[in-house]
Amino acid sequence: MRDTRTPERTTQAPRRILVAEDDAVIMRMVTAILEKEGYRVVPACDGREAYRILHADADFEAAIFDMNMP
Repeated sequence: MRDTRTPERTTQAPRRILVAEDDAVIMRMVTAILEKEGYRVVPACDGREAYRILHADADFEAAIFDMNMP
């Protein structure tokens, strides 16, 4: 019988998540949690920077945005 489980991603590069957050304490906390789970965090300090990052390279597993940023 063939194994249909998804293979582990041990040999591939870490999955990337874009995090847009203007509060440095929250950014450090979110980054620590995500890195512990094996993600590589790409930080953005505001919406404009997040847009520039996504426009240059949209290859992210997910994006997390602070809804109350300037």
